[in-house]
Amino acid sequence: MKWEITFNGITYRCINCAYCCSCEGWRIYLNYFDVLKLKDYKDCIERCEGEFKYRLKINERGCVLLNNNLCRVHLEKGYEFKPLMCKIFPFSSMVKWDGTPLLIIKHYCGGICKGETDKKVIKEVIKYIKELYFDNFEEIIENGMEHS
Repeated sequence: MKWEITFNGITYRCINCAYCCSCEGWRIYLNYFDVLKLKDYKDCIERCEGEFKYRLKINERGCVLLNNNLCRVHLEKGYEFKPLMCKIFPFSSMVKWDGTPLLIIKHYCGGICKGETDKKVIKEVIKYIKELYFDNFEEIIENGMEHS
């Protein structure tokens, strides 16, 4: 399946602003494997309704795992333990009317800048998106739904 990349000439470099962790207008939902990886952080997870059964808790600053604009999970366990939604940001996916999956970039990320995104990063993000929605990915393509 060929993905359409919608942000040629644009990339990002993390500036540790923690906007992605502020959860301003969104939440970090966890799939089954995220919950397993975060077993040492059970107090930071809450049940919810909908496609995903769990999400990270938030407080007035955003994600409860945010500490001095850095992720506790990343610092204490390593990047591979971060939830998939966190690994995907500032990228997201949508589906065109014809079923073509689109890889988009969230332009409100403070690290957005001119340049080309490394093809390895793009491949990795697509892999994470498929992993996040592993049970529903084909249905998402068929229904043309946005998943950020």
